[in-house]
Amino acid sequence: MSLRVLIVDDNPGARALLRGCLRELGEVEVVGEATSGAEALARVGETQPDVVLLDIDMPDVDGLTVARQLAEQQAGIYLVFVTAYPEYALQAFEVYAYDYILKPIDEDRVKRTIRRIQEDLQPPGTDLSELSAAFNRANQLVVRDGRELVFIDFEDVAFFEREGRKTVIYTKDGRHETTESLGEIEERLDPRTFFRSHKSYIVNLRWVERLVPWTNGSYLIKFRCTNRDAILSRHQAKVLIERGKN
Repeated sequence: MSLRVLIVDDNPGARALLRGCLRELGEVEVVGEATSGAEALARVGETQPDVVLLDIDMPDVDGLTVARQLAEQQAGIYLVFVTAYPEYALQAFEVYAYDYILKPIDEDRVKRTIRRIQEDLQPPGTDLSELSAAFNRANQLVVRDGRELVFIDFEDVAFFEREGRKTVIYTKDGRHETTESLGEIEERLDPRTFFRSHKSYIVNLRWVERLVPWTNGSYLIKFRCTNRDAILSRHQAKVLIERGKN
């Protein structure tokens, strides 16, 4: 699984250097770039990176403030400062920065840091996919969520959504992410309870609260346990009607 990296720096030359450096490493994907602190916070929500390479001196919100917010909101994210200001190192480590790299950028240092993070994310001597199979249970979904295996009761799932290269699982208690496809997950679901409402959604019919007419004969699906919506396509609405007749 590729390490997802977001680059945050208002200097285009620094961003280009970091981008080129990361391109030389295996299993690393630059999922986005930001040129200000405010943009960085928005991009983190959109791209869900594992690592943020972060400058300190930026327009609007400074890098330390960004780091403090991310440390509170995004548990498990790796923060690596890449900056020209040595005097902020102590404050950076107070917000649990993984590393503090000074400019001019030492490319070898960046690569070593990224490799260490990759090693941290790989549990030593244990294959998570094998562990997942070992814990396979009829009433639970076992998914790999970053560095962890998460055990989710099927009855607690409201719906699954395919979002880019990941699948988001919305439950009555929150959300989780996995790299498994909807097709792989669907094979383990009870078709009497779960329904493929759209190419990007599988919904738990027991949690559906109401259907709201949307566009082109499709519907928004509202749930009792989350304020997030799913989509019921026009075609799948017909499938669901026929299913109800049988």
